[in-house]
Amino acid sequence: MAGQYYVFVPFELTHQEHSKGLVRKWRISAIDLGRRVPIPIYYQDKEDQLGDISKKIGELNELGNSDSYTLYILGHGAGDYKKLNSINSTIFIREELTPSVLALRLQSCNLPLNAKNIKLYACNLGRDIGEKLNSSFGCQLYQELFKLGYRDVVLSAYTTPLKIELDRYGHKRTESDSKPSESRVQFYQKHDD
Repeated sequence: MAGQYYVFVPFELTHQEHSKGLVRKWRISAIDLGRRVPIPIYYQDKEDQLGDISKKIGELNELGNSDSYTLYILGHGAGDYKKLNSINSTIFIREELTPSVLALRLQSCNLPLNAKNIKLYACNLGRDIGEKLNSSFGCQLYQELFKLGYRDVVLSAYTTPLKIELDRYGHKRTESDSKPSESRVQFYQKHDD
């Protein structure tokens, strides 16, 4: 995907520290390898102040060029695949987001309605829950965004554990060292042309 990468950390200020560390790792890895460096956007920039996705994306959105950026949503897939967690741990206090809360947070941070390329970069949240088809967090998030008016979104989610650092060639990898695209599922509305 051509264009700029943005990484959205959807957690409240008190739960961002772990995710900020992951964003730093990704940015350092990208800089070291001469790759695209993701621009971070935080749900809360400061106490009681929401981040502004539209403001960060700025001119790209004003030009209507929603294909020229990819928004990554960063977090951890919960063990039951039903929530997005702020930290990969069951011992520490963490924030857990449902698909509906995450969709509302994206909307409250001014995600442009013409947004297209969104990647839920969290372990296993593209995986269906049990035997029920289309029950994954990723599918539910797509449905929630669609209800809020995001009709052109292509939401990607992954069915395996992921790494945050890039490999020596500058590519993202899964924990099993394969390409994330091999375990990616996509959700989108088919349009009649």
